[in-house]
Amino acid sequence: MGVVTITTDLDGAGTYRVVGKIEYLEKIITTPWNRLIGWDTPSAKKLRYFARFSPLTGLPAGAVPTQVRLGINIVRAGAPDHLADIHAYHTNGQTDPCADGALQVFPRCASGNLYLDDSTWFRTVGWKWFVLGGTVCQDLQAAKIAVNRFSLGIHEEGDNAEVAGVEEYNSPHPAQLEITYPIPWTPHAAI
Repeated sequence: MGVVTITTDLDGAGTYRVVGKIEYLEKIITTPWNRLIGWDTPSAKKLRYFARFSPLTGLPAGAVPTQVRLGINIVRAGAPDHLADIHAYHTNGQTDPCADGALQVFPRCASGNLYLDDSTWFRTVGWKWFVLGGTVCQDLQAAKIAVNRFSLGIHEEGDNAEVAGVEEYNSPHPAQLEITYPIPWTPHAAI
């Protein structure tokens, strides 16, 4: 089996809050703080996280993924009731969150194909590996062919549990995708 690890080249957050009767959506990329996922009481904001893995050149052309794991460093523990969902960003992970505006980022962090449902692992700090399920292998392979990048969204189920924080892309421990794929057997001529 072949294994390749691809580090995120960009991450950020989509936020949502209501002040009076006005709804505000924001997109955060360059802020030098850890990315938050969930409800942030001091700012009265709902926060969702995205990570883009680009380019996917480490994955050989024609490789068929059999397993995809997301490695992420959780630096701030979420609330005891924090349940995280990991999705493809937007529909199938091919959309580039960097190109999206504030109106798209927040909903697209929770609207794609579901790869992990209701994880409790964001309740504690440390480096975690999440085995992603659902259609992640097919989506990743299609993204490699179509756009040579893959994006994920993470949100807290209900957006109502106090935030968990993950280390951002330009830190010492950015998010990583670990992709396992079979290496084709090549017969050799007999000597």
